[in-house]
Amino acid sequence: MRWWSEIQPDGRDFWVFECRLNEDHVNPVDKNFFWWSQIIATLIWLVTTVIRVISFEFFEGGITGFVFVLNAVNLIAYYNCSKEQKQRVNDYIRRRAAQHTLEAISKGSLWF
Repeated sequence: MRWWSEIQPDGRDFWVFECRLNEDHVNPVDKNFFWWSQIIATLIWLVTTVIRVISFEFFEGGITGFVFVLNAVNLIAYYNCSKEQKQRVNDYIRRRAAQHTLEAISKGSLWF
């Protein structure tokens, strides 16, 4: 997977996402390590930023916030590259929505 940004002649920003046509040939250990390291690194920078801002360390909070934004953009861009990951996230959301609906029905309330 790879991604980059191109500036069009009219000045607009255009993002290009590439990945293998068939992601099934990727080693599952490598794939899981990659995605979990992306997610965990982004969360670590988010927590660090929040801690710095709560501690009134605004300069350090700004730096860690910038790094968090860079990690988040990287995570989102790789997510947009991966057709398999999009499908996994959509399946997870559908399962959770169905589970939540069934729990609400079993409790006799459809209010969320």
